[in-house]
Amino acid sequence: MEWYLIVANVLGAIGMILIFVTSAFKSKKLVLSVQAGGHLFLAVSDAFAGTYSALAQEILCLTRDIGIVTKKANNIFKIIIIILIAGVGVTVNIVVDKCNIFGFLAVLGNLLFTIDIFYNNKKIVGFKIISAVNNILWMMLFINYRIYTSAIANGASFVINVIVAIWLAVMIKKGELDSMGNKIEQETVNE
Repeated sequence: MEWYLIVANVLGAIGMILIFVTSAFKSKKLVLSVQAGGHLFLAVSDAFAGTYSALAQEILCLTRDIGIVTKKANNIFKIIIIILIAGVGVTVNIVVDKCNIFGFLAVLGNLLFTIDIFYNNKKIVGFKIISAVNNILWMMLFINYRIYTSAIANGASFVINVIVAIWLAVMIKKGELDSMGNKIEQETVNE
């Protein structure tokens, strides 16, 4: 394996570890805070690997996450980020990556995840399912580009997000958690 792919895999592993640990988090703010660091490492990894459509997406994800965490993500910011994710992702994929189908799928996953982050403030189960879909689409891109550490981490994140989504759905159905994943305090009845 070429030296630059080794560097890309190491940096990608660090970035994916940061993103991987967030698959067990329930708080969107905590997820996005930790993922911002992961996106930074992944962007540098993508630069080394020459995966320019992924690099563009990582920079936009980093911007998105910082905007949300710092509460700068007003409606204009959200619309601009969504348009940039779609436009830049597709354009870079067509021009640089020569219409790589996996690049288009990663852009789609990123769009779904971003729209969910921006506009789904009530359903944690949906957030985890969209996160899982995003993970599997990015995993395919990383396999295609031989960034195996990131592919493995995305696959593992997919599994954890699905498990957490199922657990949350069961706990919500039982009435122990609300739709945001917060514990519902049960009142005790004195006889």
